[in-house]
Amino acid sequence: MSVYKNEVAKSWYFICRYTDIQGNKKQKKVRGFKTRREALAAEHEFIGSLNNGVYNSRDWTVADLIDVYIEDKKKIVKPSTLKGIVGSLNGRVRFFIGNVALKNLTNAHIVALHESLFNPPKDSKYKPLQLSSAKELHSVFMAMIKYAEKHYDIPKMHHKFSPPKYAEIQKPNQMKCYTHKQIYSFLNQIPEEYQLLKDIFEVLYLTGMRVSELLALTYSAINFKKKKISIHQNVVYGINKDTGKYECSISTPKTSSSVRMISIPKQVIEILDRYLEADQVYKNFSDEWFIFSYEKTNPILYSNLLYKKKGILLKLGLPNINFHDLRHSHASLLINGGAEPLMVQQRLGHASVTTTLEIYAHLFPEKEDEILSFLNRL
Repeated sequence: MSVYKNEVAKSWYFICRYTDIQGNKKQKKVRGFKTRREALAAEHEFIGSLNNGVYNSRDWTVADLIDVYIEDKKKIVKPSTLKGIVGSLNGRVRFFIGNVALKNLTNAHIVALHESLFNPPKDSKYKPLQLSSAKELHSVFMAMIKYAEKHYDIPKMHHKFSPPKYAEIQKPNQMKCYTHKQIYSFLNQIPEEYQLLKDIFEVLYLTGMRVSELLALTYSAINFKKKKISIHQNVVYGINKDTGKYECSISTPKTSSSVRMISIPKQVIEILDRYLEADQVYKNFSDEWFIFSYEKTNPILYSNLLYKKKGILLKLGLPNINFHDLRHSHASLLINGGAEPLMVQQRLGHASVTTTLEIYAHLFPEKEDEILSFLNRL
């Protein structure tokens, strides 16, 4: 008998172990029953749906499919990719439509899911998503559905799910872009005792790098003579299965477009020169040291950096600027400086110029005015 009581939640749950159609051992856990009798009845119903130890996939809910899909992906994808899949599916998808049976899943459920991405219920813990994040979640969800159709006894359904009209649902510009004057007014208020944090802010703003790329930056990636940075690795975080500790590791980017060479201005060169000069005095110096790190042979844990940032800025009475907003601010700086969408896409390492336009379309309106002015002069 595998029915248990959750003393904290004052409810019952059951656990059933079985073997799936691919011969993998699985575990089914269902919570939230008010009484032991209800949990037993649900367990018996579940066992009845098993055929010679194989769970009938036609009776799966979306949550069941999520469990199977994530377990399978653990074997074949990078930790950074898995983190995105788990975050998308185990969060909003499970919360909003996890209890829906796959055989009953309709496009109405998908439309409702996407509406909840931009306008989540007030009683949920979720905040509105930006356009790019919503599209990524939709892509992950559809990949899971196609996976189920291919590997399990799930009827074809992906063709029924049309992507929502994001432009009609999305709330007005949710990102924050800071002007050049605002950024340096902010930086000038950070004293030298917090120089590392100040430098991280400035380099992120002047390069448009992702913070995971910056924290993985080593001296070997810098061409000081040509004033260029090679971006070819990033820091990923996760639980070490052997130690159970939250750790970081170095990985290659998820997409080929994220691997890039970017030019850097003199302000960034001066910052990097300063770190190089300070580090080269050590006998064990290596050009594989991590530049923006305290330990040098190991990158900073992102959670520790966020904690320090929040504490320092609170102490100084400064706004807690989001690291990723510096990337948006860099894009704004480029666009206002006359950069075309393709140049912005290549510098930021977006998968396509379409992605760049979807994120920053609102920053290009003056370009339309320039085109109209040109046409009117013909």
